[in-house]
Amino acid sequence: MANAHFYLHHHPRQESLADLLIDKLGQEGKKNPFARSTVLIQNRGMATWLRQRIAAKHGICMQLDFPLPDKFLRETLSHIPELSSTADLLEGDRLLWLIYRALPDLLDKAEFAPLAHYLEDKSDLKRYQLSDRIARLFDKYLIYRPFWIQAWENGESVATDDKTSETWQRLLWQHLRQLQPDSQHWVQALIQLSENSTTALAACKDHLPPAIHVFGMSNLAPSYINFLYLLSEVVEVNIYWLNPVDGYTGESQSKRQWMMEKEIGSELQDDWLFDLQNPLLASYGRMGREFLYSLHSGEKAEYELQQVDFNPSHPVPYEPQSLLQRLQDQIYQNIYDEDQLAVAADDDSIDIRSCHTPLREVETLHTYLLDQFEKHPELDASEILVLCPQIEKYSPAIEAVFGSYDYSNPCFLPYHISDRSAPAVEPCIQAVIQLLQLQNSRFTSRDALSLLAVPSLAENFNIKEDGLKEIQQWIENVGIRWGFDRQHVQMIAQQKISADWSWQAGLERLMLGYAMPENSLSDPDAELLWHDTLPYDQVEGQSAELLGSLCDFVQLMHKIWQAQQEKRTVAEWIEIAHSWITDAFRADADTQQRLIPVNQALDKLAEASQAAQIDENIEAATFAQYISDHLANESPEGGFLNGSVTFCELKPMRAIPSKIVCMIGINHDSYPRRPGELQFDLTIKNRRPCDRSSRDDDSYLFLEAILSARNSLYISYTGASIKDGKERPPSTLLQSFIDQFPTADQLCTREALHGFDPLYFSSAANRRQQYDASLLAASRELLSQQPDQSSRPKIPRIPDDEQTVREIGIHELVSAFDDSSRHFIRHGLQAYLAYQSPPVSEHEPYAMDGLSSYQIKDRVLQDGLFSSQQIRAHHQLSHIPADILGDVAMEKINRSYAPLIDQVIPSSPYELDLTIQHIRITGQIQLANDGELAVTCRPAKVKAKDWMKLWLHTLVASAATKKAHGGSHQFDSKKGQLEVLNFDYVQPKEAEEILTQWLNIYEKMNHQPVPHFPNSCYEYASALYAPKGEPDNKEAALRAALTTGWKSGSHSYGDDSKDSHFIIYGTEPPLNDEFESLTELLWKPMFDHLMQD
Repeated sequence: MANAHFYLHHHPRQESLADLLIDKLGQEGKKNPFARSTVLIQNRGMATWLRQRIAAKHGICMQLDFPLPDKFLRETLSHIPELSSTADLLEGDRLLWLIYRALPDLLDKAEFAPLAHYLEDKSDLKRYQLSDRIARLFDKYLIYRPFWIQAWENGESVATDDKTSETWQRLLWQHLRQLQPDSQHWVQALIQLSENSTTALAACKDHLPPAIHVFGMSNLAPSYINFLYLLSEVVEVNIYWLNPVDGYTGESQSKRQWMMEKEIGSELQDDWLFDLQNPLLASYGRMGREFLYSLHSGEKAEYELQQVDFNPSHPVPYEPQSLLQRLQDQIYQNIYDEDQLAVAADDDSIDIRSCHTPLREVETLHTYLLDQFEKHPELDASEILVLCPQIEKYSPAIEAVFGSYDYSNPCFLPYHISDRSAPAVEPCIQAVIQLLQLQNSRFTSRDALSLLAVPSLAENFNIKEDGLKEIQQWIENVGIRWGFDRQHVQMIAQQKISADWSWQAGLERLMLGYAMPENSLSDPDAELLWHDTLPYDQVEGQSAELLGSLCDFVQLMHKIWQAQQEKRTVAEWIEIAHSWITDAFRADADTQQRLIPVNQALDKLAEASQAAQIDENIEAATFAQYISDHLANESPEGGFLNGSVTFCELKPMRAIPSKIVCMIGINHDSYPRRPGELQFDLTIKNRRPCDRSSRDDDSYLFLEAILSARNSLYISYTGASIKDGKERPPSTLLQSFIDQFPTADQLCTREALHGFDPLYFSSAANRRQQYDASLLAASRELLSQQPDQSSRPKIPRIPDDEQTVREIGIHELVSAFDDSSRHFIRHGLQAYLAYQSPPVSEHEPYAMDGLSSYQIKDRVLQDGLFSSQQIRAHHQLSHIPADILGDVAMEKINRSYAPLIDQVIPSSPYELDLTIQHIRITGQIQLANDGELAVTCRPAKVKAKDWMKLWLHTLVASAATKKAHGGSHQFDSKKGQLEVLNFDYVQPKEAEEILTQWLNIYEKMNHQPVPHFPNSCYEYASALYAPKGEPDNKEAALRAALTTGWKSGSHSYGDDSKDSHFIIYGTEPPLNDEFESLTELLWKPMFDHLMQD
C-alpha cells in the first residue's frame, strides 16, 4: 500500500511520547481549530492522564475524543454505506443470546454430546452460563483467529489437535449464521473493506478525524492493526508505543527484512528480535516483542518509524543516580551489570515489604507514604499511583487504614479507589442484585438486615437507623431465622417440617404481642399461647409503626419471590424488574442517579435479546445472572488521578508515569493471575503471536510499572502466615525481579505482625518507623507486659471519690470480684472492652448447644418442669430444635431433672437494703429455713465463682437481717442428685466485719488493678486452708494456683482466658505477694466456715 501513512513512534519514557502526541495535536489544531482530534486509548485512566498533561501545557484540553478501539471501529464502519449494517454486529450479548437460542436445537446431534451431557438437567441457568462462555470464545476467535471464522463460513474445518471441540464449534457457528443469515460480523466487514478499500474509505473519509493516534497500548490484536493500516491510506495513523528498549529504530529495517526473508510463522522464539541481555526483558517482555512483530508482519509495506530523542529538553547525557534509575537504564540499554545494582545503605528508591496480611500491607504502605512526604515536602498526593491485582479484595483494608484519619490528623492522606465494580461501590446496585436473586434464596434474617441497611431502600419503608437496631432485636428475640412462610420453608427443606422460625410466624408473634397482655414464660400455669402462637409483648407505642413498616418490606420481598417462581419472557422480566425497583427504592433524584447502571443493563438486555429474537420464557435465575454479570463488569467513572493517592487495578496498558509507583498484593497465589481456561478453547494448543495470555499480560504490566516509577518503586506482598509466621514466597515475577540484585536482602523488609510492635519505635528502626501516636501508646503498653517490670509504666492511680453513699447491686459486687480487671477498666479507666456481639443467626437450631441446654436446665431448677405450652413456646423462639428433635430434648431434660426438683431447697426472695460505711448494697437474694439460710443453685459442677457468690450472699444476709445465717449452694453433680456446698452460720457482727474487708477491696478495685482471680484464689486457698491443706506450704499453693487456677487446660478455662486480665497484666501470671495476701484476707474466712459432709 504505497500511499499508507502508518507511523510507529516508540520510546522508553511515556512522557516523551505524550509530548510528541501533544505537538502533533497542536499541529492539527492550527490547520483546523474546529476539528476534533481522536486518540485511541485502552482505559479511562490513560485518557485522564493525557488530558491533565495537555491542560498543564496549554492551559486547556478540548476538542479531543478518547474512544476505545472497539467503539472507534464500530463508528468508522457505520459510515461506510456498504457496511452500515455492522452497527448490529454479531458479537457480544447478541451472540450470547443467539447461542442460547440455538443450543436446544443442536443437543440431539452426536457432535454435541459433550454439551448435551453438561446440560442434561435442562437448567436454563447452566445453558445461559455455557452460552456466555462460548460467546466469549467466539468473540476471541473473531479478533485473534478471523481466518478460522472465514474457513468455517466456507464450510471448511480448522487444523487443530482437538477435533471433537472444533467440530461442534464449527457446526454451532454455521447454525448461528443460518439463524441470522443477514447479520454480519466484523471479520466480514474487514474483508469487504480490504476488497473495496478505495471506494469504501473514500466514502467515510469525511467522517474520519485528521489523524488517528493510538496511545498507551502495549498490545493490539492483528485484526485491529490491519484495520488501522487500511485507514492509513486516507488518514495518518500514529502509534505511540512505550518501548522498554531504547535505540531499536536504527535496526528496524534490517530486522524487518530478515523476518520477511525467513518467513517467520506462528512459532515466535523469545529471542527472535533482540539479543536479550537483560533478564527482565527476557522474562517480562514477550508481549511487547510480539506486538512489534505483529506491526511488522501484517503487510509487506514500508513503514516510517520515527525515533524520539531520549531526553529532548536535556542535551546532557543521562546519568542515572538511584538504584531504580540504574535498573531502568539497564533495561533501556538492554544490558545487565550486576555490580551497578548493588544496594547502597542510603538508597530507598526500591523498597520491597513482606507482610502477614493484606491489612498489614496497607498499613505498611500508609507508613511508607508518610515517610516519603516527610522526606520530600514537595511531593503531591496526585503523584502517587498504587496498583493492585485484586483491588476488590484490598479495598476494605484500604478504606480501614486510609479512611481512619480525618483531615486534621497529621496521618491523613487523601485517597481514591478506582476500578471497583458497580455493586461493590454502590449499595443500591448490590441491593437490586439481591432482589433479582430471591428465587432460590432462603431469605434469611441476615439477608433482610443487609437489604434494610441500604438507606434508600430502608427509608422507602420509613425505617431509620435506630429502627433497624430495634428490628434486629425483634428478629433475635422472636426466633426468626429464614423462609417467608411454611410453604417456602418446606420447599427449600424438601420435607414437611414446622416453620416456627419463618418470617410469617415471627411477624405473627410480634403483631399478636402488641395486642395481648404480658405473660411470663417461666410460669408453667400461665396461658402462654393464643391459637398456638406465642405473643411477643415488647412491641408497644411508636414501635407499632415500625412493625408495620417491617411487615410491608417482608410482604414486598415475598411478592418478588413469588413472581420469580414462574418463567417469563425477557421483556416481561424487564418490565417487572422496573416495577420492583420502583416499589423498593426511594424515588428521589439521588437514588435514580445511583440506579442508572441497572437501567442501562436492562436496556442492553432488551436490545440484545430482541436482536437475537429470543421469545421463549426463561427462569428468574437466568435473568438475574445476566444483570449481575453486566453490573459486575461496570465500573463507576471518575476519581482516577483526581489530586489524591490513586488506588487502581493492575490492568493491561496502564503505564502511567508517577513519581512514586506502588504495587501491593504481589502474592505467589494471585499474581500472575490465573483465570480459568476453557478446555474447548482451540487457541490454547494453537498459540500465535499477540494471543492474549494473563501471564504474559501481567508480566508486561510488571515491566511497565517498573519503568513508570520516576523516583521510587514500592512493592509489597503477603509473605508470612498469620497463623504460624511461616514464610510464603512472593509472586514468581517479583522473585525474578529480586534476583537481579546481588544484595537483595537489603531491599526486602519483613514487617512485624502488628504496627505497634516495639521494633518500630526503637533506635535501630531505620526505615521501620511509625507516625501514628496511638501505635506508640499501644507499643508502650505491650512493653509494659514484659517480664521486666522495672521498665513498665505505672498505671496512674485514680483519685478516690468523695465519701458519699453509693449504691451497688449485689450482682455488681459479685461480678466485680469475678473479673476484677474488667471492673477496673470499666469503672477505673472509664473504658469499655469491645466485645463484638455475634451476628444474627440465620439457621434454625439442629441440636441443643451447651448454653441453651444450661439455660433451660437452670429454668427447670428455678421454676419446675416445663409444661407443653412452655415447650411449644421455646420451639417458636428457636431455643430448641424443631419438631420431634426439640420435644425429645425437652422431655429428656424434664425426665432427668424431675427427681432433682424435689431436692431443691424451698426458698423465697429477700430484698436487700444494707449500708456499710458509705456503700449501700441492694438487690435480691434467696433465703430458706425461715430466713436463716442463703441459698444458690446451678445445673452445673461447682466452680470457684459459686463459692464466692454464696459466701457474699451469706455475709449480706447476716449483716442485713442482724441474724446469723448459713449458706448452701446446690449443684448438679451428674450423679442423679443435687450435691451441696454448705457454709456454717456467720454472726451478724462477724459478717459485717468480713464484708467490710470485701468492700474495701472493691473500692480499691475502682481505682487500680487488684490481683483477685477466682480460680487462682480458690486453688491457692484450698491448698492452704482446706481440711487436708498444708498451711505452711505456700510454694505448693502457688504452684496449684498457677497450673490449675490461672492456666487454661484442654477442657477447662483458667483465669488467663479473660481478655481483661491480659490487657492489664499481659502474659506474665500476676500471682505475686499482693495476690497471696489478698487471697488470705478474703478467702481464708470462707474456708474457716466451710461445713464438712
